[in-house]
Amino acid sequence: MIDGMSGAIRAGCGSSRRRAEHRAIRSPRACLRALCCAVRAIVGARRERVDEADRMIKEARTLSLGDSLLIHGVLHTDLAEALRLSGRPEDAREALLEAVRLFERKVAVPFLDRTRRALTALQPKGS
Repeated sequence: MIDGMSGAIRAGCGSSRRRAEHRAIRSPRACLRALCCAVRAIVGARRERVDEADRMIKEARTLSLGDSLLIHGVLHTDLAEALRLSGRPEDAREALLEAVRLFERKVAVPFLDRTRRALTALQPKGS
């Protein structure tokens, strides 16, 4: 669907506002690459390859410069999982807090609920 929409915009269909929105989203490929890096970070962390996970986390953050609040939020939740698995719970907590902020701005209630549950699960016992 993204390819179809961007193809229509490139072909000149739609308003100038729609073309401006497409530019603001950045490349769908860049978003996909960022999400793939986040998944690779999770896999690396699960395999206890912390260096690989860290490299993928940095790459995902570099690639995630677009304006899509939803994609940024999902990316932060994935990064939080990789950070948690890498033994960095404080960094994971910060990533989840950023995801909550993004999902609140987007009003993405299902994502927000899931992220808040993950944040609660990350709290130390007895807090």
